[in-house]
Amino acid sequence: MASEEHPQVSIYLFPHLEEFLVTDTRPEVPGTPRVLFIPWREALDTTFYQEVERAFSEALREQEPFPLAHLMVLPTRLEGILREAGLKAILRRLDIPPESPSLPRIGVFLVAGQALARSGRTIAEALGELVDHLAPPSFQAQAAQALQRFLEQEHETLRRLERQYLQKALLGEEPGFYTLWQQPKDTP
Repeated sequence: MASEEHPQVSIYLFPHLEEFLVTDTRPEVPGTPRVLFIPWREALDTTFYQEVERAFSEALREQEPFPLAHLMVLPTRLEGILREAGLKAILRRLDIPPESPSLPRIGVFLVAGQALARSGRTIAEALGELVDHLAPPSFQAQAAQALQRFLEQEHETLRRLERQYLQKALLGEEPGFYTLWQQPKDTP
């Protein structure tokens, strides 16, 4: 990958953690390269919720020739609204104007599903490939350790939630279907 293709700001999102991880290697920013741990509560502020409410209200009230079809696609539209408003909120928290004509190269990595099935080493190696051309080895090690810690926390949270769900299912408190033997998704 050419240097100009590497993200300067990489955002790692873990769905079940209270914070997200950012690696910032922009050369023009003092104190970089740096690894940031940002609580979601700091990024998803009042402005975020106001933007989501406004955009969803507009989408909901759009006059369409086929009202039922319009309502049926609202979940997909809401997902797009949330993604856009969420990215803008994260950029604001990083002091990157979302509407700036000179945005840095940004990579957003949602660490869920199959990405979690990968070993921490594999993901750490991928992280190294993203920053090795811009950063000293000490930064690479710091970023890899942070990513490994986040991966372990996400795995532990998922295990805890699975145990809670199983416990509720066995006690009849969970109305859904639950299989006590589940084949891992990686197994044919």
